[in-house]
Amino acid sequence: MNRLLRSILELVPIPCIKVALPGSRHWPVSKKHPLGEEIFNALARGITYFKLLQIITY
Repeated sequence: MNRLLRSILELVPIPCIKVALPGSRHWPVSKKHPLGEEIFNALARGITYFKLLQIITY
């Protein structure tokens, strides 16, 4: 993650809270944005991790 983002943003899990996303699970990420590839890769890693833990099932 970009150092600037890490210094101003901290994402933490909230115990016993889940978000249901019915339907499509598409995340738009601009290929033109300077951090687009990094953001896309982070989302892909997160989705893979959640599938491994069976938090995301489909």
